Amino acid sequence: MAVWQNNGAPAHQTVPHVHFHVAGTLPDGGTRSGEVPRLDLDETDRIAKRLGPHL
Repeated sequence: MAVWQNNGAPAHQTVPHVHFHVAGTLPDGGTRSGEVPRLDLDETDRIAKRLGPHL
């Protein structure tokens, strides 16, 4: 598992805040960047409701 931060102006933030990225790693290690599909707000809300009790 890989964990990293992208914060401030270099991360193109318009509102300063801290956040972390957590990603599974590839079989040989490392991660692969690329296009990440956008979730619609309904899907995001469903995921948040599922995770809410565990946060």
